[in-house]
Amino acid sequence: YRDYLISDDELVVWEETRLARKIDARMTPGKYLRHLREAQELTQQEIADKTDHRSTYISDMENDRTPISRMTAKKLAEIFNVSPAVFI
Repeated sequence: YRDYLISDDELVVWEETRLARKIDARMTPGKYLRHLREAQELTQQEIADKTDHRSTYISDMENDRTPISRMTAKKLAEIFNVSPAVFI
């Protein structure tokens, strides 16, 4: 599945656009975590419960105050059905 964008009456693959690459470059692991959580309408407390962490720790990760450990990245990857690499 790919997202397409119409540009000048031509279909373009979104991931190949300059804007998509620019946005992706700014997406930190914490911002990606927040994006996924909000997209699934989950609270920080719900993620905390699923990962055996406190909600303040989830907040710290989302705000890039605390790095995401490999073990937590694996748990988050299972929750959101993504690769753990996006959180590291």
